[in-house]
Amino acid sequence: MTSFKAFWVISCIAYQAFYAKVNGAKSHVPALYVFGDSGLDAGNNNNLKTLAKANVAPYGIDFNNTSTGRYTNGKTFADLIAIKLGLPFSPPYLGVSESRRYLVTAGVNYASGACGILNDTKYGECLSLDKQIEYFTSTVTQDLPKHFESDFNVILGSNEYRGSRIPSRVPSEEFKTFSDNVGLIYLITTGAEFTWSNNRMGPTLTEKRPDRAICNEEWISNWHHHPDYIRVIEESWRARVYGCPMFILASKLRRLKIVLKVWNVCVLGNVHQKVKDAMNEVHTIQNCINELGQDNDYLDQDVLAQKNLLIALNMEEDIWKEKARVNWHINSDRNTSFFHRVTKIRQVSKSMNLLKVGEEVITD
Repeated sequence: MTSFKAFWVISCIAYQAFYAKVNGAKSHVPALYVFGDSGLDAGNNNNLKTLAKANVAPYGIDFNNTSTGRYTNGKTFADLIAIKLGLPFSPPYLGVSESRRYLVTAGVNYASGACGILNDTKYGECLSLDKQIEYFTSTVTQDLPKHFESDFNVILGSNEYRGSRIPSRVPSEEFKTFSDNVGLIYLITTGAEFTWSNNRMGPTLTEKRPDRAICNEEWISNWHHHPDYIRVIEESWRARVYGCPMFILASKLRRLKIVLKVWNVCVLGNVHQKVKDAMNEVHTIQNCINELGQDNDYLDQDVLAQKNLLIALNMEEDIWKEKARVNWHINSDRNTSFFHRVTKIRQVSKSMNLLKVGEEVITD
């Protein structure tokens, strides 16, 4: 029953977003997550052991003449919603490699053909609704960015609602249960108490607060890597700016960006230069070992240099990951620099130059 409620709620949100866009209303939908059966499957069954597949002709004859796994000659209803929302098509969950799932932030398609709501209503191997929700939970907890702000189209309780009618408790309780299960933390925000209104007068006026900023414990911990980080932000934000609220916010954000850039260079240094220095140190020590022979001091120095190099490479990899998150949907497959960088990092960090077995050292 819980799975059916989740399916119904998500379907209603999709319909609401679709008609809001059609009617010219402003859309705040950052992503589209699709659950269902063959009517919405975008290719998940291509990766399952089942005869219920649609990756052969004539499927897809109106979809660039390509059989993608959709059970239609063209687009599915989920694709049409994505177009109306200005979002890319939600890729099939099983069609995205595990190492690239964190790059997909505009939605995922979990639908699977020949599957019903119940686990027993299926033909061959497929993704039941329980399995789809399990994958969605994995996406939220492991693949998505650790912090995001959005209009979640639901309130947490009556304290976030003002109107003549009593708000429904079921959506609030289900959303709170979901956020508690995946370990989400609600960040305190400032500004207007209610962020949505139906713009009516008198007793028909309704106001809600569906907008919120959430994160997990890992994201909060990352903010405290350096003890001076919070102080820099607080000092920059305290500086007075005069004007309307939006002008003040934009001005403070621009100034904070400049301050953090300077602080990053002065305190943390140039990460790319640190990688080069660490690699040069490793090469220097290994050249000494090759020319002067094995020595315990040199071997200890080599271990320490390798650790320093790995730390610098991990810092650089984090930078490339963040850049890839921002640029992926803009540059699409042209954004290959990150993947080339990861390949080089793995070649360096996982390479083996010698083996030590007791007192015996084996080299190339």
